[in-house]
Amino acid sequence: MNVGSGDNSDGRFNFIPNNRSARDAEQDYHRILEGVFDKDAYFERVMRELEVISLEHPRNVRTWKESVYSLAKIFSGPHAATYWKHLPQALKIASRRFGVGSGNYTYLISQYVANCARFTHFRAQTDEIGERLKTRKYKPWQEYSWQEIQGSPVAQVRLVEPSIDVDAPSLMDEIAVRLENGYEYVGDRLEALRHFADPYWAQAVQTLKGVKVPTAEQFLSAETRAFFAAHMHKPQILEDIDFGAVRSSLEQSVQDASDYVKVMRHRMDLALHSGSELHPV
Repeated sequence: MNVGSGDNSDGRFNFIPNNRSARDAEQDYHRILEGVFDKDAYFERVMRELEVISLEHPRNVRTWKESVYSLAKIFSGPHAATYWKHLPQALKIASRRFGVGSGNYTYLISQYVANCARFTHFRAQTDEIGERLKTRKYKPWQEYSWQEIQGSPVAQVRLVEPSIDVDAPSLMDEIAVRLENGYEYVGDRLEALRHFADPYWAQAVQTLKGVKVPTAEQFLSAETRAFFAAHMHKPQILEDIDFGAVRSSLEQSVQDASDYVKVMRHRMDLALHSGSELHPV
């Protein structure tokens, strides 16, 4: 989804889910928040916490005056009626467990107040995300999952900047690959092919599941098969370049990278153990 906002509370994702669209994932995220911070469900959890919380060694115990001050602050907000509604139950639990006026009684009520403050904060964030999503403008490709993006045909490959001053295409040419659903990737031809080779890599390393310590040659073979599958599905990326050039480049990367096996083992583990991989944008 373009560039992440850097704001973890704005409801925007900076990755493409594997099996659902970015739009659906954002809407689902908001629905989850609505459920978590539904006032009735939230305060039901708060009361359960007050019933079981361990107070053998309570720290940072607030005085009753401090708790009253905090209550006065949060009760000036929009959820005051909710906080007053559940306060008698909190007082009843604290009294039954520890007796009115004890240190633990005061601590338990301070925990109730702290949970009220948390609700104020997170309920406001949830409402803000909901408002932002109402006006969110999604690009066409954001209506598709990563799998659907991978399956979309290439609409156009545009040369952004040639790597050398010749007419023949090169692996290092910077290109823009635009799919029919609107998704666009910009990078050199080799990296573009790698980008669309991800699902085929997951298939290729299935053959290595039973191998205790895969070798560089085995990883190279799996990577080459993944690149070739991507090339067969999106031949426009290489244009007239023979796939042998890709194979040679991959072989060279094995020689150049001292940690090749370690990196590829990590990629294999991600592919094998992530049922729903997330793809950064």
